[in-house]
Amino acid sequence: MAEGSDDARRRFSEWVATRIASRNVVGLGESPTHLYGVDMDLLVKRGGLLGLTEADVEERLPRLRGGR
Repeated sequence: MAEGSDDARRRFSEWVATRIASRNVVGLGESPTHLYGVDMDLLVKRGGLLGLTEADVEERLPRLRGGR
């Protein structure tokens, strides 16, 4: 079990979430069931954080799987 109180862990998680929010393209830590799950729809919607349009992201999605 991790050290620290539940409150300390919660505060640390909140601190991390606020620090990565402006670059959290895939929603890290936002899913209650998958701490590091990737939400592809969210990735497309947040493409602007990378300077890309939704169409730009969709066009590049095959690259994530090693495609061209």
